[in-house]
Amino acid sequence: LTGSSTNARARIIDTSSPMSYVLEDGFGSTDFTTADTITGASSGATATVTAVTAGSEVVTSRFTLDTGQRDNFYDIARIVRKPGSAAPLGRLLVVYDYFSHGAGDAFTVDSYTSVAGQMQYDDIPVYSATRTDPDSAEPAGEFALADCYDFRPTAEDASGTSTTLSVVDVLSATDSTFNFENRQFDGIGAVTVDMPKPASNLQSDFEFFLPKRASLFITNTGEFKVLEGTSAEDPTEPKDLDNALKLASLFIPAFTFSPRNVGVTRYKTQRFTMRDIGRIKDRLETVESLTALSLLERDAESFEVQDANGLNRFKSGFVVDNFAGHRVGDTISPDY
Repeated sequence: LTGSSTNARARIIDTSSPMSYVLEDGFGSTDFTTADTITGASSGATATVTAVTAGSEVVTSRFTLDTGQRDNFYDIARIVRKPGSAAPLGRLLVVYDYFSHGAGDAFTVDSYTSVAGQMQYDDIPVYSATRTDPDSAEPAGEFALADCYDFRPTAEDASGTSTTLSVVDVLSATDSTFNFENRQFDGIGAVTVDMPKPASNLQSDFEFFLPKRASLFITNTGEFKVLEGTSAEDPTEPKDLDNALKLASLFIPAFTFSPRNVGVTRYKTQRFTMRDIGRIKDRLETVESLTALSLLERDAESFEVQDANGLNRFKSGFVVDNFAGHRVGDTISPDY
């Protein structure tokens, strides 16, 4: 659900009147008000909010989620109370999303299908392994499941659970519920696969994205244009646009999920007016004059004036003139 006035977002828990919902994480604590018209994300249905009644306390921050993923199988998921957090009183209502594992021998990127826009490509999780190989050249224990063949089997559901949304499960976990020796792979929810043997071959066709480069130009009419190059494993920039000024080069990597992933190389380009060019000309002439005088001064300092004994005379001070004007000489002197 999305509110028209407050822009609050929530998931429906119970559709019976009055409807129950839980606010989505990442959208602050803003709740719906009677000024809102709520719209369903997948159905597009609308309704007017007539009243809002505060629900139970949200204690999500007191817990961490263990998805149940292990290095060699999919275990039962659980929530773990953080150290030092107060224990909740009464019953807990846990609202969560989960994957439904179907038949097959492996999970790939095509195994994750979008339902009502809730499972897009960038939603495919990344698994952090509990064991890492310090001698491997590849990533230390993080695997994007969108780039993997996942052969892990799935343990059966804990007893007393249900996948029906209208059923409120009351599961009494015992000390042995999460013990590894009690894992079964032949009951409800279990998925077993043919594990590949060591040194065996896997033959498969697959597709993958390629990076590309692009260039940003501004034309002589003031219009911004982006020219994209051809996607390749080693992409090259497109040809420059005629009658346009190149402002930046862009590198768009494969699997670009955010604009921050795009590499931008800006070109230092500045526009000058004729007045600016005139000022630059004056400054260059001044620099040339000062440089010439400093060279003349160095020549005068190194010039040797010898006495009768052939010794270099000491110069306590000197003035130089490049004879480019009459500012150094005494023009009113009769000896000039």
